[in-house]
Amino acid sequence: MKMIGWVGNKLSELQVGVFADADYAGCGQSLRSTSGTHMLASGSHTRFPLAGGSKRQGCVSHSTPEAEIIAADYALRTHAIPVISLWKTLVGRDPKLVFHDDNQGMIAIIRSGQNPTMRHFPVDQVRQKRWF
Repeated sequence: MKMIGWVGNKLSELQVGVFADADYAGCGQSLRSTSGTHMLASGSHTRFPLAGGSKRQGCVSHSTPEAEIIAADYALRTHAIPVISLWKTLVGRDPKLVFHDDNQGMIAIIRSGQNPTMRHFPVDQVRQKRWF
């Protein structure tokens, strides 16, 4: 397998896209989920992969949105936040950072900061990390 990218924009015209996903209870023995991440530079004529990763989560999630929140935290902590200082050094400004996720339940929880089915999850912790 290989990744292919192309660059046709100036560095100052690019934005950074961060994608996160999780497989809910993917491990048949421990029922732990796996977080997957992908980060790329994109523009009108650019799609270039910058980083990617996969890691088994350290906890057992009780729902798909919970597994997705943990995956989003992993993606932002390990890829998005470190690229900000690098981008600032290369371009001289903060990057336009766009976070992508495919789970509507998780997106709604992050936007509102609450979900009654996840009472065990500290709401204050979610509100401090407003990604959207």
